[in-house]
Amino acid sequence: MHPERCEMKIKINKGCRIAQSINHRIAILRESAELHIIARMRVRRWQSNLLSSAGFFLPIQKDTMLKMKFLLPLLILLSAIVWWLVPHYSDEDKGYYIAVFCTLTKDGRDNSPNAMQQIIEGSNSDYALQKIRFKSDLAEHLQKVWRNLTPAQQQQAHQTALQCRQIMSTVMLPGKPVE
Repeated sequence: MHPERCEMKIKINKGCRIAQSINHRIAILRESAELHIIARMRVRRWQSNLLSSAGFFLPIQKDTMLKMKFLLPLLILLSAIVWWLVPHYSDEDKGYYIAVFCTLTKDGRDNSPNAMQQIIEGSNSDYALQKIRFKSDLAEHLQKVWRNLTPAQQQQAHQTALQCRQIMSTVMLPGKPVE
């Protein structure tokens, strides 16, 4: 119903009252939407003014984007170099070093990195095309893992080479089955 028609009629009619209240609510919603749009425009204008005078309010200078164009690729390059330099050992290498370490431990011999180096490099044949190189970092990491084991775990590892490989593999190769 139109509000003009309602004004002509007697206002006791319930339909006219509902139409008037709906029209009134719509008008209020339109006003609040317009106010919201105006407020958003004022905030955006304030932000643009603030950013244009960023030399005083913000520590960001105008040439920051130019710096970022050079700093971001440099940061990515440096992180790639660091990742490349950090040693990454394959599971096969870890398993081989664990087996050598556990063989030395079970026999009661010295399981130091020097003893491991003698066994690993001593197993290379003179005619071998691909000789196994000793990785001292991996041997030292294995020693750290051994020192971090509890005395009960170390005693259990001394009993058999299989138990030693299982204990060391749980730390060095989590989730991998030991044979």
